[in-house]
Amino acid sequence: MAADVTRALASWQDALARARDDFASWKQDTEAALDAFRSGDDPGGAGLDEAVLEAESKLSAITGRLEQAHRALMAAYDSAVVDQAPDTVQRLEWQRAEQTRSRHSLRNQIDDDAQATLISGQASVARALFEAASKEWNQPRPCRACGTPIVVGAVWRPTTFTCECGEKTTVDAAPLTARFYGDHSLESICSEHALDAWRGLRAAMRRYRSLAHPVDEDFAPLHTAAHTWAKAHADLYGELHPAWQAEQVSAATDRRTADALGDANSDTAQAARASFTQGATMAAGGDQAALMRWAQTEAQAAGTDMGELVAQLAVSVHEHGDRNIAWQVIALQHHVQRVAQDRDGWMRDRLAALDAAVRLR
Repeated sequence: MAADVTRALASWQDALARARDDFASWKQDTEAALDAFRSGDDPGGAGLDEAVLEAESKLSAITGRLEQAHRALMAAYDSAVVDQAPDTVQRLEWQRAEQTRSRHSLRNQIDDDAQATLISGQASVARALFEAASKEWNQPRPCRACGTPIVVGAVWRPTTFTCECGEKTTVDAAPLTARFYGDHSLESICSEHALDAWRGLRAAMRRYRSLAHPVDEDFAPLHTAAHTWAKAHADLYGELHPAWQAEQVSAATDRRTADALGDANSDTAQAARASFTQGATMAAGGDQAALMRWAQTEAQAAGTDMGELVAQLAVSVHEHGDRNIAWQVIALQHHVQRVAQDRDGWMRDRLAALDAAVRLR
């Protein structure tokens, strides 16, 4: 079994190195492919969407190979721990956790850098399209009655102008202008503008998702990061789009904030955070009777086992660094679950298990 793990580890290290090399090549190729759409009289024309899709497909192949290698490594560890002594199992589990963290680290790096590469590349094309479109704005359109040139400027949708002769003429947006405002060009520019805020959002989301049972204070920085990103995007969109007013900017900010938060902003998630926040407060007060009442009330309201709820509260308190308060919750857990083992010994074992669980993440 040890030899199997050694071979699997060597293959995993090779997979990590290959993924890094493949991604570096992917980034270089993608930047070149998108840059080709900046030149000419029709920037971002036919083929851009297909180029982006092809880049995304190649990226998926790179990450897919990495995930396949990681699954093979995990399978090797699963086999290796069977019928082993506790010390050997613990050592192998530490190794497993370390390699899984390396997988998370590289995937986060690849995912973030790839998204930034695609956004910046498309934004660069969009700016080139805008430059080309702006040349159309100085091209006058003839009055439909007398033929007198009418300077229409940056018309982005059908717009009616009145000629000196009194005739009304409706003109459509010129081709490049119509495409700039009609496709995702403006979206790309705004996404690039908000990239730093997006990275902050990604970091905040990872921190939030790393917690088994978040509390209210964990949601606040996530919400702030989501709103900051959404507002940066919507504010610029409002500045650049001729039809957008304050109402559209506000609505877009709220919509993007909600989309970014996803399930973390659901009623269920809010209720769970509030419950664990209240439970942690009760535990911090040191009143076991009050903590018991909380457990009874919350378990009944949620329709869950009280022992399981108290165990989850212990995890939540402990993962926030409050080992002393976690000890109070574990004491209640021992009582609620009617553990036959000696109380102090069981509590020490449980606290040690929580310590190990955090280190294994």
